[in-house]
Amino acid sequence: MSNPANITSDFAPPLQVNLVELEGKGVVALPLKVDDLPCVEVLLQKIMAYNPRADLPAIKAAFEYASEAHREQKRFSGEPFIIHPLEVAKILAELELDQETIMAGLLHDVVEDTGITLQEIEQEFGKEVALLVDGVTKLSRIEYKSKEEQQAENLRKMFLAMAKDIRVILIKLADRLHNLRTLKYRHAPKQVEIAKETLEIFAPLAHRLGIYRIKWEMEDLSFRFKDPDNYFNLVEKIAKTRDKREEYIHLVISILTDKLAAMGIAADIQGRPKHLLSIYEKMVCVTVMPRLVPSIPCGLLSRDVLKILSPCPSQICTSLFIQR
Repeated sequence: MSNPANITSDFAPPLQVNLVELEGKGVVALPLKVDDLPCVEVLLQKIMAYNPRADLPAIKAAFEYASEAHREQKRFSGEPFIIHPLEVAKILAELELDQETIMAGLLHDVVEDTGITLQEIEQEFGKEVALLVDGVTKLSRIEYKSKEEQQAENLRKMFLAMAKDIRVILIKLADRLHNLRTLKYRHAPKQVEIAKETLEIFAPLAHRLGIYRIKWEMEDLSFRFKDPDNYFNLVEKIAKTRDKREEYIHLVISILTDKLAAMGIAADIQGRPKHLLSIYEKMVCVTVMPRLVPSIPCGLLSRDVLKILSPCPSQICTSLFIQR
């Protein structure tokens, strides 16, 4: 008899075990092996969905290596540290990246946080994976002190220059995204610091690379911790109109699909909800900025001010902004 179960205590996070019936000992709890961990299987399934030729044993070996290296470490949530690189690898798999990037994602904290050297990584997993891990390690050592926009832009350029392989940036973005997803376990001052840093450095990088799904999630999570009052106020208001908005999206999709079909065009039309930070920024633009410059016609505003105001509700203002 063998079936997975969760054993919990008042002082420890859930521990996954197998309930196994041993001869002469009845049913006992044994820790799950790496191959038995559901989370690992989820990662492998994600990879196989887009890369059926992936070397799964090599990816499993990277996971086992990282798991052993981080064995004594815990995250702020109390979970085993290996959960973090595993979740980073899942994000990379959702981006459908190659197996070397996935393996580097699993190993990205090993050199920085354990006694294992880069040479050992190269011996075990090859030069390509080692170079990716080295790139992420170097980026992790950059300090973010200045809050000025020019300095933030310099840091973004430094990131792109230091990362000779763009996959290093992708791993770093996945790393930051998962840290944001678990930011609730950090103290409030650290939450605000990481949120600001993300909005200044990482979200713009994701935007520059065209990875909008990561950009939007980063911005919304940062918004939540940087300005929780406005965030939850907006969430509450949006939740009240969710059904109406979804109905409107389905209606528009239906109309567009019929129109395109009538023209002989086959199309897959999808709608997405606008992310929260973008909604909030537009609310501030419409309600606050007009009070700051109430008597100045939009046509006389500078380009920088128009950038802040755009998109203005007036079609005239929008056309002026585009012309400039």
